[in-house]
Amino acid sequence: MTWWALKSGGYFGRVMYPGVALLGLGLVVLLAAAPWRASLALSSRARLALYSLLALGFWSLSSALWSPTPDIAVEDAQRIVGYALFFGLGIWGCALLGRRMELSMLPVVGAAGIAAIVALAAMSGASEPLPYLEDDGTLQYPLGYRNANAAFFLIALWPAISLASMPRVATAGRVGAFVTASACIQIALLAQSRGSILAMAAALLVYILASRRRLLALAWLALAALPAAFSLLDAAALFDAAKATENLEGAVDQMNAAGRSGLLRLGVAAAICLVALRLEPRVRPSVVWVRRVAIAAIVVVGVGVIAIVGNPVTWIGDRAEEFFEGEPDLSGDATRLTFNAGSNRSEIWRVALDVGADDPIFGEGGGGFQFRFNRERNDPDQLARDAHSVELEMFSELGVVGLALFGAAVVGAFAGAIRARRLGPSAAALSGGALGAGTYWLVHSSIDWFWPYPAVTAPAFLLLGAAVAPTLLMPERTSRAKGRRALLTVTAVFTLTLVPPLLSELLVERSFDTFRADTEQAYEDLELARDLNPLSDMPALTEGSIALALRNRERAIAAFREAIRMRPEEYVGHFFLALLYARDDPGQARVALAVVSELNPLEARIDEIRKRIAAAERKG
Repeated sequence: MTWWALKSGGYFGRVMYPGVALLGLGLVVLLAAAPWRASLALSSRARLALYSLLALGFWSLSSALWSPTPDIAVEDAQRIVGYALFFGLGIWGCALLGRRMELSMLPVVGAAGIAAIVALAAMSGASEPLPYLEDDGTLQYPLGYRNANAAFFLIALWPAISLASMPRVATAGRVGAFVTASACIQIALLAQSRGSILAMAAALLVYILASRRRLLALAWLALAALPAAFSLLDAAALFDAAKATENLEGAVDQMNAAGRSGLLRLGVAAAICLVALRLEPRVRPSVVWVRRVAIAAIVVVGVGVIAIVGNPVTWIGDRAEEFFEGEPDLSGDATRLTFNAGSNRSEIWRVALDVGADDPIFGEGGGGFQFRFNRERNDPDQLARDAHSVELEMFSELGVVGLALFGAAVVGAFAGAIRARRLGPSAAALSGGALGAGTYWLVHSSIDWFWPYPAVTAPAFLLLGAAVAPTLLMPERTSRAKGRRALLTVTAVFTLTLVPPLLSELLVERSFDTFRADTEQAYEDLELARDLNPLSDMPALTEGSIALALRNRERAIAAFREAIRMRPEEYVGHFFLALLYARDDPGQARVALAVVSELNPLEARIDEIRKRIAAAERKG
C-alpha cells in the first residue's frame, strides 16, 4: 500500500498489477504454511461480503463479452478480485494475531505514516512545484489527485487514532500511530478536497458511535488535530500563491515552507502524545460526566451549525442549486475548503444514469462509460473515464446485477464489523477504526472516482476484513482448512493471469520511451505486447503514434486502422486517420472526421482538421 500510495495510488496497471500479484503470492504462502484459526461458517455476514466481491469480479470479467473495452473489463475484474484478496487477508491476518488483533490495523497506519513523511520531506526540498501541486495550489502528491490524496490519508486516520487511544498498545506504537494520525490530517488539509468535508463528518459520527470509550476517542482525535490544524495557514498561502502566479512558479517558497512546518508539527504531535500518555492514568471520567460532556458537545455543535448555516432546509436547498450550476469560482475564497457544492459531477451522473437505464441488467460493460460520456457530454472542457461515484459506476457499467453485488459486499462487511464490536476491547477498537475508515471510503467514493484506485479502496477492505474476523475465530488451533489446496491453486493461477497484461503495458511504455533510439526494437516490443494482451488496442495506437512521429505515413495508417478494428467506439484512431488523410485525400479525411464527430462531437480539434481539409480541397 505504501508503494501504491507513492506511485499515483496504484491507478495505472503497471503499478496495480505488481501490487496485486505480490498480494496473491503472499496469500499463496499463507495457504501453504500458515495456520487457519477462523471459519467463514461462523458468520453469514463475512461470507456475504467475500463471496459478493468475488462474484462481482466474475461479473466484471463476464462483461468483457459485451463491453466495448474488453481489456478494461478484464482489468477491472482482476482489480476487484484483488480487493477480495485484501478482505480475505485482513481476516487471516487478524486470525493469526489472535488476542493482539488490533495490530492488524498496522499495515494501513504504517503505509500512511511513511507516505506522509515522504510527501512532507519532498515538499520541503523540491524546486519544481508541478509534481506536487495542482494548478490551484492544492496538494496532489503522492497519489497524483488531490481528492484521492485526501481520501487515502483520511481513511488511515481512524485506525491510527484507534491504535493511539489503546492502553494495551506499546508506548512507541501509540506515539507512532498518534503522529501518523496528525500527519494524515495535515496532508488532507493541504489537499483541500471539498468532498472530504462530507465524508469526514459521516466517518466521525460513525467512529464516535462505534467507540466504547467515546469521550477518550474524541479527545485523542482532537489532540491529533490540534497541531495539524495550523496546516490550514499553509493551505491558504499555497492557494493565494497559485492565484497570483502562472505555472505555480511563485508557489515554490510556500510549498517548501509547508513541508518544513509540516515536519516540525509532527515533532510537536509526538510531544503532545507523550504528555497525554503521562496524564492518561489520572483521567477516569465517570459515566455521568461523560454523558454531560456528550450532551454539551451535541448542543455546542448544534448551535454552531445553526449559526453557520441558518435555516438547515434553506441551506441544503442552496447547496443543491450550487451542485447543478457546475464548477464554482473559488478565486475569492481563502481556500478550497468551502461549503460551496458546485461541481461538474451533475453532468457525469446524468450520463451514468442514462447509460444504466438503457441496459439496466448488463450495463455498458467494464470501461464502457467513457464512450457514452464522450458522445453525450455538454461541456467541451469536461472529460471523464469513470462515473465519479462507485454506485453509479456499477450501475452504468455492470447494471443492477453489479450494483446489487457491490451493495451486498458493503452491507456484509459493515454488518460483520458492527457485530465484532461486542467481542471485547481489542475487537471493539478494531471495529471502530475499520467502521470509521469504511464509512469515509464509502461516502467519498460515492461522489468521486476512487473505485479504480487500489491505494484508496484496498485499505478499506483490508480493515473491514480484519474487523469481521473476530466473529469467525475458533477457540481451537487448526493447521489445515478444507479446500486449502484448491484455494492455493486458484490463487496461484489468478496471480499468473496478472503477468501478461503487466508485461504488455510495460512493453508499450518502453517502446514509446525508446523508439527514437531503436525504432525496430520499439516495433518488436509492440508486437510482443499485442501477443501478451490481444484485447488491448494500446499497442496499435502506440505504434501509430510512433510511426506518425517518425513520418512513416503508411505504417501509421495501418496501425490506426488496426486500432479501429479492435475498438470502433474509440474516436482516437479515427481522429488520427482524418489528420493523416487531410492534405492528400480529403474524401477519406471527411469520412474519418464524420466518425469523430459522432463519437466525440465536442472534440476541440475537429475544427482544426476541417480547416486543413478545406485548404487541401482549395489547392486540389
